[in-house]
Amino acid sequence: MDDYINQRNFIIHNISRTSRFSIYTENGRLELADFLTSFRYKNRKVKLTFMALTEAWLRLVSSKVELDQKFKDFRETDLYREIEREYIPQLSSIFGKNFEVENQRL
Repeated sequence: MDDYINQRNFIIHNISRTSRFSIYTENGRLELADFLTSFRYKNRKVKLTFMALTEAWLRLVSSKVELDQKFKDFRETDLYREIEREYIPQLSSIFGKNFEVENQRL
């Protein structure tokens, strides 16, 4: 998370003033593209981790939330299946061993 925040702050506040990447050379443009692509993947991981956390909290608050029709269409998407398969299982390692979802230890 620290790396993500540092990269985000660098992009927002310093990228236009840095000499780290030269947009005037092919190598500089490639380095910038690699840096931004790496950040894009980290950004997606952070976003989906917080979506997984939100889903886990909803499950803890009420077992009825899974039956709620407002969420039915979302729960049928590939994105939701990815969150359930890849991100919810990682929550206990990120937020602590006592993190529970649906009365199961993660």
